[in-house]
Amino acid sequence: MDADWPSRVAVCLHVARQWRAKFGPMYSIWSGFKPEMPEHVKAFYKDSHMHIKAGDNNAGWLFGELLGRCVDVVSQQEWRRVRRPLENHFTRSASVQRVGSLVTEASAFLSSLDSSGQDYGAIIMHAADDLKYCPFFMVASIFFGELTPEVRKELAALGPPREALFRDTFLGGISRDKIGKYLPGSALPRLRDFQQRWERLVRLAYEEACAGQKKGAAIFELQSLFANLDVAAHAVAWNVLRVAQHPEVQKALRQELDQLHVPVADARPQEQYESYLCRDDTLLAACILETSRLHPILPFSNPESSPDDKLVGGYMIPRNTDVIVDAYAINVDNPYWESPLKFNPSRHLGKKDSQARWYNMWRFGFGPHQCLGKNVADLILRVVVAGLLKRYQLDLV
Repeated sequence: MDADWPSRVAVCLHVARQWRAKFGPMYSIWSGFKPEMPEHVKAFYKDSHMHIKAGDNNAGWLFGELLGRCVDVVSQQEWRRVRRPLENHFTRSASVQRVGSLVTEASAFLSSLDSSGQDYGAIIMHAADDLKYCPFFMVASIFFGELTPEVRKELAALGPPREALFRDTFLGGISRDKIGKYLPGSALPRLRDFQQRWERLVRLAYEEACAGQKKGAAIFELQSLFANLDVAAHAVAWNVLRVAQHPEVQKALRQELDQLHVPVADARPQEQYESYLCRDDTLLAACILETSRLHPILPFSNPESSPDDKLVGGYMIPRNTDVIVDAYAINVDNPYWESPLKFNPSRHLGKKDSQARWYNMWRFGFGPHQCLGKNVADLILRVVVAGLLKRYQLDLV
């Protein structure tokens, strides 16, 4: 994990609590020169497909260059246009049909860790750094088909410069103001180098995967692939760490996996395993949910505004006011969750999805405008965690 991540999360959580105590459940904050307002989610997000995402996410020109036209940060007609050629690949049914290839991809990646040269059948693994390219390659294979060694190598080589640029985005400073791109020390030269290499790679991967037989998604629409790298490092690492931190949960997960070896009529072992990964009523699925509840990807959602005035919780929110959601206020500091700080996957077992649960946990957004990859994301996490448990006893060192 990023050594500074826990402290940064703690600071965000502490400050959010201070703001709620001082200003109440809704309050204005400022991102650069843009005001934003956290608030009650259900009333505001019921028509999220009509909302307008903040320009460059209120994060400045560098964010806009990296992700400014990604499907999750565009609005209305552009959102529909960008999403349309991709959405059939990320439906629930398409994701389930792809689980076999995801298992194969993950198995190959984890096998490469086995051959890392460490002795005694044990390896020391940095949960974020060593595993982040596993889900990254899994998503890349959805875009490009089976990845060649050359494409894998270049994708991995592009990861570090992309991560460095994204860090610059959130540090603010000259990366926020447009004039800053022309000042000494600007990230612009590194950005242009990354973009050129990325464009060459997309063209290479497309040519190798499709052999010119069909039209591919535009290059800017594939920027979400590298957004996935940031998300994957966080999600995979916390899931692995939580399972390692709770031996009783790990033992129960192994027992659940062992049940797959019990013969089932007309079902082959691999089919049983893939069917298990697709189920939402397993302890494995509950562990993924609970980890996501305790460790949301971002402390606050991306800013967006409604084109209409909204009356929410007795407050009138003027149209075109950027609104964000305090993820920890919903996921953790929330009386809906009993013992909210405790890692308790069983709280999700035997529970049916309901609007009450949907709006008491922030993961993929709210309302009609939700994350394109939500169906495949949980499958990828289940495949990676189950793959690790089939190979290793997970312990913290």
